[in-house]
Amino acid sequence: MLHRFIPPLLSVCIPLAGVSIQSAHAYTTESYAWGQVPIGGTGNITNLVIHPKVKDVIYLGADVGGVDRWDEKNKRWIPTMNYHGAQQGIDALAVDPSDTTGNIVYAGVGSSDGKLTGKIMKSVDRGETWTASETSFFNCSNGAQGWNNRLAVDPANGQVVYFAARNGLWRSTDGGVNWTKLPGAPQGDQSKLGKGQGAAGTVLVILDRSSGIVGNPKRTKRAYLSPLGSPLYKTEDGGETWAEMPGAPANVSNADVDPDGVLYCASRLGGLTKYTGGTAGTWSTITPAELANGPRGFTTVQVDPFNKRNILAMENYRPCYSTDGGETWAYIAKHGVNQSTHATPDWYNASNQSQFGWGGKHLRFDPFRQGVVWESDAFMTWKTDNIYAKVVHWESYTSGHEETVGTAALITPPSGPTLLYSGAADVYGFRHTSLTDWPTQLPLKRYETHIQIDGADFQESDPNFAAFVGPTGWNGPGSGGYTTDGGATFVTFPNVERLPKNQGGRIAVSATSRNLVWATGYSEHKIYYSHDLGATWTLSAGLPDDAPAHLGFSIFYFMSPLCSDRVNGKTFYFYHHKAGSFYRSTDSGATFTEVATNLPKNINANLVADFTKEGELWLSFKGIGLWHSTDGGSTWKRLSNIQSAGIVAIGKGPNATTPSLYLAGKVDNDKAEHIFRSDNRGASWIKIDIRRPYPNGWVYMTGDRRTHGTVFLESSTGIYYGKKSPR
Repeated sequence: MLHRFIPPLLSVCIPLAGVSIQSAHAYTTESYAWGQVPIGGTGNITNLVIHPKVKDVIYLGADVGGVDRWDEKNKRWIPTMNYHGAQQGIDALAVDPSDTTGNIVYAGVGSSDGKLTGKIMKSVDRGETWTASETSFFNCSNGAQGWNNRLAVDPANGQVVYFAARNGLWRSTDGGVNWTKLPGAPQGDQSKLGKGQGAAGTVLVILDRSSGIVGNPKRTKRAYLSPLGSPLYKTEDGGETWAEMPGAPANVSNADVDPDGVLYCASRLGGLTKYTGGTAGTWSTITPAELANGPRGFTTVQVDPFNKRNILAMENYRPCYSTDGGETWAYIAKHGVNQSTHATPDWYNASNQSQFGWGGKHLRFDPFRQGVVWESDAFMTWKTDNIYAKVVHWESYTSGHEETVGTAALITPPSGPTLLYSGAADVYGFRHTSLTDWPTQLPLKRYETHIQIDGADFQESDPNFAAFVGPTGWNGPGSGGYTTDGGATFVTFPNVERLPKNQGGRIAVSATSRNLVWATGYSEHKIYYSHDLGATWTLSAGLPDDAPAHLGFSIFYFMSPLCSDRVNGKTFYFYHHKAGSFYRSTDSGATFTEVATNLPKNINANLVADFTKEGELWLSFKGIGLWHSTDGGSTWKRLSNIQSAGIVAIGKGPNATTPSLYLAGKVDNDKAEHIFRSDNRGASWIKIDIRRPYPNGWVYMTGDRRTHGTVFLESSTGIYYGKKSPR
């Protein structure tokens, strides 16, 4: 029999300092099988390279993910960094053109340049293992996208590698282990260095293999360098000295050199230009007149390996090609006229996000299949089997490549047709009815604009009812809605103009009814309740006036301070991080009463309620620890075996009266943060991510309510699930 706790309405209990739950014993470990929930692409592909000498060796690099290798047989991408624990965010990518095995690949990693922590990673086995450089760099994949000729391996000597970094040009002569900054090279505009956004320093380096060999160690004689804010520079002595090229374009973002040394450049400011090559060639502008005034300039240009007169380029959404070296342009894409597309998964085609080439970064010829071209952009990779067809058809290839950044909306109803709901940056959110099939996209909108789901909850007594909130964009005006049939249909909250001022936030659903409580995000940070399915909302009483529900400033804040009791349908809970106080409502959110103080003041807090016992709560604090209450938040005890608790989650346990807890943090003085499970309410813990699959850490987590031992993790590369390995 469950003990029912009826919380007093007006009592205030202050937890005693130093009271803690002692660890039963040190953590143990358990083997887990990890997999990934398919969503399909969705992230910016900053780099795409194809090996010139080995067929079907293709790699992509993701702005907040890792390096994926193409599997031609199965037509899917294989993540190469998921189990290596290396930092992610691919700022640059290159293969060794002299390597006839196709095994060597280099990647510049580091998503933000706030600290000198970026590395050049090298693999000699096609990404099966990686080794980091001794030298560190200010890499910034998530803040400076589209500068995609940053790494260059010398075709005359595979030990010589160049990196156009945010603080100048660097060179390695030992295959990427050690690097030296070249003092004779221009530095470029570094005003945005260390700010985590925008390009800085040098943004392109490319070698002219037709120019000959110089020096010791031997290396290609001629190379071109693009310093941000300046015209192109050139070296004729293997990188020792550099000179500005008269008449050259500035801010060259991509370039290619034909077999005779003719250089083609794509610039964000100057369109397309051509240099006749040699020590003293001439420049000419070859921008198609129809695209000369494009809003974003040209991002890529390529020479056809089967015919050096065929030049391929792209201005944002629109590929174009010339068959006479840029003198005229035989093809400029017009969707629905001479270009068609089809995206996979199908949810892309049902939304406005299937637009081919949005934020396009690369066009790459397949050197072994004439006319075959790959493209990458802000969501996925595409391929056409014939760029010279009358109507060019592009098909997307997303299988295996996952780069969805999750939000704090991740819930697993214990029954019904939907296994999992997830919120997602840029692509709104999803309903998952399978762990192997593609999901469907959540259709909730504010007027005609989709909202990006960052709050979700379901009704404990009827899990087919679930409610959602979110902003438009990352932090625009928000809205929400609900489903009553397990996600088959959705209803948007009516009376948008009467909604509380909000940019999404967090929502809690009563355990026994469809009453809702909404902690509004990023604006006034107030808490409201609705007893009519969101038709009207009323400000909850009893909470401080000063922004009690502060949830950060965008969907990329992952705290969750609001929840409902999972047994008593009238009870809701809220942690107020500014004061370190705890509030409880016993009238379905109409009023809240402060019931505890002296909790840590930490915005990175996550609150969950036990679905087997009324009033049993868990509250995690990143960098501090885990707190437990058995009386609805009136008193709290800290678990002494937890040193840091980034996220706490709850799922189906070993029996009907005991749930499983999941913790992302440090347990029993472990040196690093890991994922742990407890089957005895925190008395002891089991480390379950001995082989951690997620490359970039986690952002949110929830336990599976249907299967004991299963947990779901969101990261910057989609959703991972872990299951107990079969014995």
